[in-house]
Amino acid sequence: MSEIARWGDHYFRVENTLIRSLSSMEIKSSCETDDKSIGGEKYVARKNSKPTEIKLTVPLDARLGIRDVKKEVKTFLEEAQAGKKGYFYAACKKLFTYQLMLVEAKCKNKDITRDGTWASADVELVLKQCTKIDGSLPRPKPSTTLDITDAAVSAKSAVTDAAAAFVESTHAAAHSASFGKSGGGGGRMVTVAIFN
Repeated sequence: MSEIARWGDHYFRVENTLIRSLSSMEIKSSCETDDKSIGGEKYVARKNSKPTEIKLTVPLDARLGIRDVKKEVKTFLEEAQAGKKGYFYAACKKLFTYQLMLVEAKCKNKDITRDGTWASADVELVLKQCTKIDGSLPRPKPSTTLDITDAAVSAKSAVTDAAAAFVESTHAAAHSASFGKSGGGGGRMVTVAIFN
């Protein structure tokens, strides 16, 4: 067996009764830039690196030993929707230290026989870097305390409003009660303390 490449559990190899190879492979690496100008001279400055991208074309042909062309095409399409991840190997060696995610799969050049069997098809794949260079996942940014602070302010405001309403209603009730008694007087004082 001669292994050409491998990604995840997909092997591209040549055997006596099977040829599952790659008809094309393109690797792209780039960065984001800012346009700048000094004294009328324009130039760019680097901002951030972009994920490494690999484009592959996988020819699937029943005459070359692929047992079920349609099934293999469907598998690639489903894995693109699921964002499957894996390391990419070339000649049995890891090509990159980071994993690549399948972000797009496109089926082209289908050859279907009269009985509906898929005889051959080409699948174009796009893989993109999805972990850091050392293979670890990017750490999420720490959550902000803004939401908690806003909630506390809202809660304090609600308590303050409720306390003010309570004091007002209590004073009104006490005032009414004092004038209802013979001889006047007798009202109660209610104190409500609000702590910050």
